[in-house]
Amino acid sequence: MKSRNVIAITVILLSANVIFTVLSLSIPSLICSILTFAVLLIFYRNRKEKESKPPSEIKAPVIKAEVSDSEAEIFRDSANAIREGFMILDGSGKVILSNLAARSLLSLGDGEENLLTDSHSPAIRELINQAKGGYHADADIILDGAEYELSADPVFDNGAVKSIAILILRESEKEKSALIRREFTANVSHELKTPLHAISGYAELMKNGMVREEDKERFLSNIYFEAQRLVDLIDDTIKLSRLDEGATQFVKERVDLYAIAEKTLSLLDTKASRTGVKLILSGKETYIDGIPQLLDGIIFNLVDNAIKYNRENGSVSVEIKENEKNVTLNVCDTGIGIPEEYRERVFERFYRVDKSHSKEVGGTGLGLSIVKHAAKLHQAHIELYSVVNGGTSVRVIFPKN
Repeated sequence: MKSRNVIAITVILLSANVIFTVLSLSIPSLICSILTFAVLLIFYRNRKEKESKPPSEIKAPVIKAEVSDSEAEIFRDSANAIREGFMILDGSGKVILSNLAARSLLSLGDGEENLLTDSHSPAIRELINQAKGGYHADADIILDGAEYELSADPVFDNGAVKSIAILILRESEKEKSALIRREFTANVSHELKTPLHAISGYAELMKNGMVREEDKERFLSNIYFEAQRLVDLIDDTIKLSRLDEGATQFVKERVDLYAIAEKTLSLLDTKASRTGVKLILSGKETYIDGIPQLLDGIIFNLVDNAIKYNRENGSVSVEIKENEKNVTLNVCDTGIGIPEEYRERVFERFYRVDKSHSKEVGGTGLGLSIVKHAAKLHQAHIELYSVVNGGTSVRVIFPKN
């Protein structure tokens, strides 16, 4: 494919993309972006094939079809105008071609970074390794606070993987919301069904007189426990529903984050003492503009989780500190830790790393999702650090202004 044809097709597709974007037609806009990426990929492959041939095999007309500086500039500007990111990697994972969107999203410099060695994301490394093995691969990942889909395809040469093409697509808000609603409905139905079946089973056995007198107290205790799970699940579902509606129903006020933490820890002290977990609070009066009930929810859920997944006679440290720009809430425990491959997903609704342990300690699976949404309404961001069998630290960083 000649360079002039590539530029003409690219300009047409980009123009159509702009028009569809203005008209809020996300699907046609996405198709234009993918087609543009495909044209650029075909052009790149053709160029690489020509470069790899010995001079004796290159026909004269091909030599004349070199790209001028002005055409190369148009080509580069066209690629950088695409909102979706794309890149070409060589067989070792080194970036050899990328547009501005990809470099920005993945925080790449102008050099030839190697995503297999330089990337901090296990999902990206796994994606590249699958493509290196000759397979198409997809991955969902959070970049710059938004969810993106990464799609990787191997480029073959004589049956061997010569390079890897990666396309980075942002999930549209409409598609994302629809998917969240479907998943949430399915998960809530499943979570409600489990305790309801348990309550129904215990009650039926007692109704039919199939429970010995000495076992009745245990059955009643189980019924109460499952009923409490239902109440907690409904409460957390309502909280998440309100958070999804946005901040319009909440009013911010000047509050002391340290005082809220002090009150919350006193409520959880009895629960912690049952397993010998020690609660430690450090800091001083620290004021921010926030929503008291949501800040209480953030601290409660983080500390509650730290107690549940801690070791017997362990500790949970809560620290409030500030600098000129931020106020930081740090909750650190001595618990079982979170494996690296699960850390990006722990704030998803109903996601549990260890389902068997979660069943033992109780909970709805919505606590960290509530933390994530409440932090978002405060324009705060969350950092998570964890070592398997070495504990977990969660920081919520609130901007002062």
